[in-house]
Order: sequence, then structure tokens, then C-alpha cells
Amino acid sequence: MTRRPPLSPASPLVTAAVAALATVATLAALAVTPTQAQAAPAVRCPQQYVYLHDMAGTATEMADFADTVGTPEQCSFVADYGRTRLTDAVVDAGGAPVAGFAAIDDSAAQVADLMRAEQRTGAEGWTVVAHGAGALVAQRVVQTQTVPKPITGIVAIGPMWRGTNIGFLGDTEDISRRLGTYDAVLRLEKPLIDPWCEGCRELVRGSDLLVSLRRAGLPSHGVRYTNVISPIDGLVSDPLSAALPGMDNRILDPARTRHVTHHFALLSDPSVANDVRHAVGGSTDR
Repeated sequence: MTRRPPLSPASPLVTAAVAALATVATLAALAVTPTQAQAAPAVRCPQQYVYLHDMAGTATEMADFADTVGTPEQCSFVADYGRTRLTDAVVDAGGAPVAGFAAIDDSAAQVADLMRAEQRTGAEGWTVVAHGAGALVAQRVVQTQTVPKPITGIVAIGPMWRGTNIGFLGDTEDISRRLGTYDAVLRLEKPLIDPWCEGCRELVRGSDLLVSLRRAGLPSHGVRYTNVISPIDGLVSDPLSAALPGMDNRILDPARTRHVTHHFALLSDPSVANDVRHAVGGSTDR
């Protein structure tokens, strides 16, 4: 076997290799430097938008709704929050990744963490677009959490400010309170229900959460509220009870829309998207 002599710095092969490398480096610099020098400026978001799904809602359906509304994509995000054992059970059974079952205050803390992570420099505040129980979560962020920039607007679709009396649950709890059995029943319910859906009982009219929410101030100072309400909501047993003073209450008119919209179909109603679009400023940059 003939051993090849080591290459010397002066050998023609080394010289050619060095020249080739220098040429490649020069071309690479010419290709990269202009791109770096002309990098797109950071997106400016005077206002940011967060979309909150309902209890038993999904982030996917809210993302679709955000696309329909048209807030700037770079300034908007959808919060997936409130997962519990019930979420896992539904997914394991082949169902959709529904969420929002955790306690409202726990969900508010989780959403506040996501807002801090998504906060953009230069943004002046947040507008929350929320379906159903998501508006309660947004209100508890206002009342119990600290975020770098405040929530200045809440757009509530099918709001539940007064809770629900579906299945006469509110009436039943009122009777239980008058009989003095409410606390005893609650002690039995909590270990059975809360690990799966602690937020469920908080939606019932007159719940401790709803009482606390009103006592802390509803509406809150500095927050602009828009309620989009279906008079035949179905889940909110008295939908018009959510039309609170001091809020912009927009009641859907079945005669105008030519159809009736129940609570879980609100996100697919074009008139709802139109009301929300106007409430957030009418941007269609998405």
C-alpha cells in the first residue's frame, strides 16, 4: 500500500480547497446578511385578544370562531383550559377534547398564566371573547388575578352572569338552603363531583362562586362588556337575566335571523359573529 504524503499548506489541493470554501462563505454571507438586515419588524398589537371556550367546549371550535370574527392572528390566541378527569374520560372514549370543567377560579389562574406568556410589548390591554362559562372565567381573571396589561373588554356569548336553573337545580338548591341541608349535601357532593367537574355546580344559580363574583363587582370598573344573548338559549334558563345594567346587551332577534339559536349553536350563527366583530372593532386582518 502506498501511503499518501500529508498535505502541506502550500499544496495545490489545499489552495484550491481554501479558495472553494472562501467562495461558499462569501455566497452564504451575501444570501444571509440581507435577510437578517431586512428582518420583518415585530408585530405591533395595540390590543390583544384571547378566546375562551365554554364549559364542555373545545379550543378548536373557538379557533374556528376567531377566524370568523377576524381579529388579527398575530395578536390573538385561544386558551385551552380547565381539563379534569372528565376531559380524559371523554377523550379516552373517542370523544372531542372538551374542557372547562375545573373550578372557575382555578381556570382563571390558568388563563392568567397563559395571558402572561402571550403578552406582547406595546399592547395596551386585552379583549376577551368568551362563550358561556368562559365569561365567568374572564371576570374572575379581572377580580382575582394580576396580568401585565388589564382586560379592558369582555364579549360574552350566551353569558351566564346569573347562572342556570336548568333541571330546576337552582330551585332545588334554594329549597335546600331554606331547609338548612345545603351544607350537608355539599359535603357529600364535593368528593364525588369535584374531581370530574368542580365548575359544574358553580354554574347553578345562587352558587357561592356567582355570589362572590357579584360581591367583588360586576360589572368591573374599566371593563367594557358586550353580551350577545339568545332569548331561547336553553342552557341559561332565563337568558334575559344576563342582560345586566351597565353592559351593552345585544339580544338576538329570531324574526331577523329567521331561525332560533340555542346555547351550543351560538358560535355557528352568522349574526353572533357579526355582533362580536363589531364589539371588538371590526378587524378582518386574519
